Amino acid sequence: MISCIYCVEKHVARAKAYHVEARSGYSGRVGMVLGELALAEEEALDAFPDLAITLRTLRKRIEQERAHSKVDWEDLLTQIEQLVALADPSTRKMAAADAAPAIIAASAIIAASAIIAAPSIIAAPAVVAGVIVDPSRGSTQAAGWSKLNIGFPPPVTKEGECTPCEKSKRYRDRMRIIDEEDKKDLAEHGHQGHTRRVVIIAVLSNFDPAYSIATCVQEQALALMEAGQRVTVLVSANAKREESILPAEIEVRAVLPIFPLKEDQAPEADVRAVQSVLSEELGVFSTANIIAHDLIFQSWNLVFATAIHAMAGLTAAGTNPGVHQWYHQCHSMPGNRRTDAGTLPMNARYALPLRHRLLALSAEQARRLVGYYALSDASRIDIVQNARDVRSFFGLSNKAASVYVAAQMSSADIVQVYPLSSTRLAAKGLDFLIRLFATFQKMGVSARLVIVNAHANGGTEKEVLAHYNAMADVEGLNTGTDRGLIFTSEILPETAASGLGGADVRSLMQLANLFVFPSVSEAGPLVLMEAAICGQMLVINNNLKSVESYVEHDRALWLNLDEHANVALLAEKIVSCLHASGKITTHIMRHSFSRGVMAKRLMAVLPVLVGPSLHDRRVAMEMAHVAGVRAAAAARAAGMSGAPSPG
Repeated sequence: MISCIYCVEKHVARAKAYHVEARSGYSGRVGMVLGELALAEEEALDAFPDLAITLRTLRKRIEQERAHSKVDWEDLLTQIEQLVALADPSTRKMAAADAAPAIIAASAIIAASAIIAAPSIIAAPAVVAGVIVDPSRGSTQAAGWSKLNIGFPPPVTKEGECTPCEKSKRYRDRMRIIDEEDKKDLAEHGHQGHTRRVVIIAVLSNFDPAYSIATCVQEQALALMEAGQRVTVLVSANAKREESILPAEIEVRAVLPIFPLKEDQAPEADVRAVQSVLSEELGVFSTANIIAHDLIFQSWNLVFATAIHAMAGLTAAGTNPGVHQWYHQCHSMPGNRRTDAGTLPMNARYALPLRHRLLALSAEQARRLVGYYALSDASRIDIVQNARDVRSFFGLSNKAASVYVAAQMSSADIVQVYPLSSTRLAAKGLDFLIRLFATFQKMGVSARLVIVNAHANGGTEKEVLAHYNAMADVEGLNTGTDRGLIFTSEILPETAASGLGGADVRSLMQLANLFVFPSVSEAGPLVLMEAAICGQMLVINNNLKSVESYVEHDRALWLNLDEHANVALLAEKIVSCLHASGKITTHIMRHSFSRGVMAKRLMAVLPVLVGPSLHDRRVAMEMAHVAGVRAAAAARAAGMSGAPSPG
């Protein structure tokens, strides 16, 4: 909620107008008085929490008197109006909060007993620290300036729109949309299958892959999205979403405050700014697993660490507006724990906040984190490695990535990508390749034959594709949903006529490890050269003499690839050579860092969370603000710094 003091004044003025009508006998206006006061309180909550607490207390007093049929609250409403007028819209603080002890004292008495015990503050005109309180006018104004000419009018985006109000509306709309999404997920899947909403937080000013954390964050977000999760990424306010590789399905919010790098420093104003932003951003989620990257680990992020510890304290007190589970991922190997790790403000990054967990990148890092955070054991640490997916590393386009995923290329031991015209499938030996790849499958070696085909938009060509699909079914290359023969024209119908572009063909061929070339008549096959450039093991037909001037015999496997060949023996020899050359091992290793692998590990770690309703969450958010204000006041009164203690 973004506070606008002008809107607070508007709601209070409406409450006074409805009160006049209520006193005139329109009993239905009583509820409207309370409603407008509630709106004023909600509007003030973010930037003027002291005012919001007092407004709430006075509103509760009116509710009590209403229960006894009393409808005369002119004095109360006048006092409320005076309190609102003390808020300074230029600094967005209570302008005379420290200089108006009578009002603050009255608020404290009200909070304790729900009885207004200081009528003197509205009994007669008075001047307190330059503020004129005139009950006859029912208003308060600063000495030396008129409310009609304040000098700093409310900011507007366009005529008739108040910027803070627009922000508040967007915030409420966002909370409502998220709540509807949660209800939909719950209705479709129930609690056990409830979609896990994940919020990733990283201090990133850009998404340049040269900065490793930028790559880690984006791969993690993509992995979770592909696992069916709703993902929000919070980054620095100056980051530009268009520079990222993240699709529209992932919400990117550039909102984190920007500070000069200060090692092991946590200025109180900066901490409050971070806490305010995180409270607002996370408050819209009923449930969320939160993954923070290096925020409680790196020395220049001590501001964030301190704010997170303070928020963890609120969570422990039961005032968290939603059900949130925090995880902290560290991207460096921890060193030795400092001797001053238990002192302020250092303890914020040497203590794991209450109920938070760590994500380690390796077992060795987990072992070191136990000592770094002075944990008794590793029970609060989960191990999830980073992802580095070939799709982003090789820069696959959306089309090429679609083929990669649909063909399940990452899960196969053997992959061949074969660019062909749909009118020449027989001449290029597709019958033989289907039998060979089906034999691989029968040997227990997972295989994919990806035909990047063009000229497949005619009726005859579609019948040809149907014939080969049926053949793959019979031979055992296709078994149910596990299909070993893939035509790109069937995955991407829009490419049926002209096929995939050259860049997409090249991208897919880079991800293959075998190229069997059963053709018997070629002059100078470019596709063979391209396969060699992509590092694939070449298997060439002995009868293809024209290729001998391109590929020497000791640089490929030359075999009799014809309809009379013993396919089982050929398959064994090819698999043996693939193992000996390391092509299968390399292929498996290349895909072992995929997003799919990371997603499985993350999904095994992240819990299913069930959160409160939208109404309950709003009430909890209000309680959290009130608790924070009271805790800060108590800390100031006790002369404390407010820095967190080790959790």
